[in-house]
Amino acid sequence: MKMSLGLSQRQELSLVQVLRQTVTDTIITSRGICPECEHHLSEEEIRAGWNTDPQDYTTQCPQCEHRFQAHLFLSRQGKIIGEQPYLCLQQLFAGLQAARRGKRQILGEVYLSENHPMLFWNMIRHFATYNKGLLALARYEQGILI
Repeated sequence: MKMSLGLSQRQELSLVQVLRQTVTDTIITSRGICPECEHHLSEEEIRAGWNTDPQDYTTQCPQCEHRFQAHLFLSRQGKIIGEQPYLCLQQLFAGLQAARRGKRQILGEVYLSENHPMLFWNMIRHFATYNKGLLALARYEQGILI
C-alpha cells in the first residue's frame, strides 16, 4: 500500500510541475475590441469598463458605451493555444467560491486548471501565481480589501 501511495504522490507532483512549466511558458494577453465601433480597448479601459456583477462578464467601450466581453488569449511560442473570458476580481472570486462549494479543501491547481480553466487563467493573470491567488481569495473571504 505504501508504494502505491508514494507513486500517487509522485504523479501528482509531476502534474503540478508540468502545469507550472506550462504557466511559465504561456503568455497571457488581454484583448477587447468593441463589436459596435471597433475600438481596441487598452488594459486600463477594459478594467474601467467592468462592473461588479458576478454574472456579467462584460466591459464597456469608452467610445460608444456598448457592453461586450473582453478575453484573455493564451499563447505559447507565438501560437494562440486558448482563449478565456477576462473577469474582474469580484467575478473571479465569486467563481472560485462557487467551484469550491461543497468541497472541504481548497481547489488544487491541477483540478482547477482542468475543470475550471477560465478561473485558473484569470487567477494567473491577476496574481501571477496560483498561490498568490489563493492568498488573495482568503483575504477577500475575510473581508480584507485587495
